[in-house]
Amino acid sequence: MAAIAVGTLAGLSVVLADGANAETDLGTQTLEALEQRVAEIDSELNSLASFSLQSGVGRVGYRSAPHDAADVTEWIAVDLDQPRRIDQIVLVPALWRDTQTGFRSDAFPAAFRAIAETPGGRGPVVLASFDEGDALTPRIAPLVVDVGPVEVSSVKIEATRLSSRAWDGRFLLQLAEILLFDGRENVALQQSVRQSSPEHDEGEARHKDYMVDGFLPYLMDAAEGAQSVAFVSGVGIGDQPRLILELGESATIEGLHLHTVDVSDTVPQATSTEFAMPRHLRVEVADDAAFSNAVTLLDERFPTIYETGPIVARRVPATRGRFVRLTALEPFINEYSQIPGSQMGFAEIEIFAAGHNIALGRPVTAAFTPDSPDRSLAALTDGRNLYGHILPTREWMGQLPLVQAELNTRYARQQANLERLRWWVSVLAVGIVIVFLIDRILRLREVALVKQRLAADLHDELGASIHTIGLLSDLAADPMADPAECEELHR
Repeated sequence: MAAIAVGTLAGLSVVLADGANAETDLGTQTLEALEQRVAEIDSELNSLASFSLQSGVGRVGYRSAPHDAADVTEWIAVDLDQPRRIDQIVLVPALWRDTQTGFRSDAFPAAFRAIAETPGGRGPVVLASFDEGDALTPRIAPLVVDVGPVEVSSVKIEATRLSSRAWDGRFLLQLAEILLFDGRENVALQQSVRQSSPEHDEGEARHKDYMVDGFLPYLMDAAEGAQSVAFVSGVGIGDQPRLILELGESATIEGLHLHTVDVSDTVPQATSTEFAMPRHLRVEVADDAAFSNAVTLLDERFPTIYETGPIVARRVPATRGRFVRLTALEPFINEYSQIPGSQMGFAEIEIFAAGHNIALGRPVTAAFTPDSPDRSLAALTDGRNLYGHILPTREWMGQLPLVQAELNTRYARQQANLERLRWWVSVLAVGIVIVFLIDRILRLREVALVKQRLAADLHDELGASIHTIGLLSDLAADPMADPAECEELHR
């Protein structure tokens, strides 16, 4: 298998290379240096994003046709609109709530190859290869694979050994998302997708194009940063409400992320991910505040809950401008308000140029007011959501496997501690038995010694008495010449 770095943390490398770890210098470290290193790693782990999973209704990705055996090849390919350089591949598993073990990946490939088509007719190149020995499952974290950098026109994920799905045990290929990164930019977003399985009806939640739609099963939950409450307008803001961002200076816009209003943390959810999201949204850019030379970046409909999610990520044609206007051509209608009416809101609006959010901290204006004093237009560009800082997608995806690795490490450590406890209990029980036996043996020995001393004393006393009797008998056996002496012996 090719050498592939899958994560680094405070100098601790986790590298899959011929099944071996590249970390070789731990044995040469002093105890003080190792303790310092552990403290640094623990400190960094505490700053990593948390696993917070979506709930409610939404897209879940793609799955192939099912099979009765695991050794069937299935693949899915992302074709780029033009050759692009990539340096990282991220595969996001589709998740399943297991009744016994909690969340886990469902039908994530047990073995696969990442194969790239390169421009210039040089043929396919294997970027990465994993087999069953790499133990890719179980997992809930994305699989992050560093490659290249290499220029590609398409990337194929070819599963050479399938895993079974949970509900019926049949074998298939299932993923939630494929991300191809060039630096911070996900170049796979909204690109064309091909698959090996024939088209089959999967309803509204699954489709091959959902592999590159930007919707992930996780919520953006960074470990740092103060909470920011999403901006939501009051009800009844008109037929075509607008938000206008002033970027400070002209820039070439290449993409945008619309963070929808944070859903309720109640179980079940009190609101859905489509709340306050326009049903028809137009995004325009211009050089002047009057939008006299406006260019449309995005004109898209969101008719159902399946078209929205916590983060709506879109690529747009590279367009230069200073002002960005978001117009709800068909706004969300709050039917549950006392007086039903139009409403609009977002948790954050990110505008990207060269992979960086140029809307951060920029002013936003609107002709309507928020629905409560706790909500502010400034929240739309403060770089924070309900959980804290908003991370770049690549950094976010890179942190989640480290969190999962730490959770696995702590679980393994707990299991090891439990195993050691079992051994100590066994040793203690054996020790108690041995102490009891030794104590009994010592007591038996003391009794034997007492008996021996008593026997010796008895032997000495009886011996002396018998000897005396013998002497007296000898004297008594002599002729009785003197009756008085004989009488004295018998006293």
